Amino acid sequence: MKNKQQGAALIIVLALLSGSLMIGISGMNSALIDERLAGNYRAAALAQMNAERAASEASTDESFDNPTYWASNANADDSELASSSWKEMIKEKSYKKLKEDYPLEIVDEAICDSGEDSYSRCLYFPVVINGSEYYVVAMGAVEDEEGNSIAESEPFFLKFDYNEIKNSPAIDEFIDNILGLGDGITTFNKEVFSSSNNDKAENWKELIVNVNSSDFFAEDDDFLSFVEELRQSPKVNYFSSLSSNELSNYNNSIVVVEEDFSWNGSNSFEGILILLGKGESGNENSKNKSGFSYNGGGNGSFKGSVVHIPYETDEEGLKFLSPKIDVSGGNGNFEFDETVIDGLKGDGGGGSGGDFGIQRWEWE
Repeated sequence: MKNKQQGAALIIVLALLSGSLMIGISGMNSALIDERLAGNYRAAALAQMNAERAASEASTDESFDNPTYWASNANADDSELASSSWKEMIKEKSYKKLKEDYPLEIVDEAICDSGEDSYSRCLYFPVVINGSEYYVVAMGAVEDEEGNSIAESEPFFLKFDYNEIKNSPAIDEFIDNILGLGDGITTFNKEVFSSSNNDKAENWKELIVNVNSSDFFAEDDDFLSFVEELRQSPKVNYFSSLSSNELSNYNNSIVVVEEDFSWNGSNSFEGILILLGKGESGNENSKNKSGFSYNGGGNGSFKGSVVHIPYETDEEGLKFLSPKIDVSGGNGNFEFDETVIDGLKGDGGGGSGGDFGIQRWEWE
């Protein structure tokens, strides 16, 4: 009897031990699952944070402020982006596939990868949809040591819109004054003109009109304030120096050049060119150092107006200098064009008449 009781007790003990073991194993499995889930959640959260970091970086990228950037750098000709469901197409792509399909220099993993031991990845790139919609796509990921994705975020879509910016009243008044003169080159002081003495070169002299600065600006401070407005205005392309070949990049705008400028006539421009050069550059022995020079026959054209107003300030105040203009060769198809000039007033015209700003962020 005693042996039977001991055997029964042993069975009960073994059963209890087996049950405890099963509970322990189950608990361990549950803990491992929880740990894996926690790891997955952490990786997913980190991938999402990486995408947000890329989107934030894109929102402050000054490249996207320039309308000409989108035309030359975004994937405007990508047939996949012509579909109305292009966002779904983007969402179906993996992080690595996006890197392969959009190999732009703007793709920048360095903003998320903080070192050799970091497995954070992120990217952003611009796209143009049907030539009229502008987006930046941002995405984040977390990779393992072999470069395989552990977690990937949903893409962010940052929609950019063109925000029209108007001229200041002073700039519009300046344009009206140019229109009222009706001549190609305006100066505030008697010009020093030199040429190669052929008929075409001499025709340039007929394009120049000399006016009193008071016809444009009542006081010296008005002019200096105007120059500062030109420097700050988003409707004006203001340069310390500019090459002739670069001028055509800024069509339909007001371009200001502080230093001497030479036009070779081989490219085209439409707009207002304001020159402040004093004719100080070039060889010291040169007799014809010019603030504005034209060299060569050229097949280009210039439609609009040139205003050449070199100046200096000293203890006596503002002084307008004599513009030094030198022409060698033909006339380069220079044409005073009222339509081009008038189009730069107010909210009209304008390759640089505004900028791009983020209209909204999209994330699902």
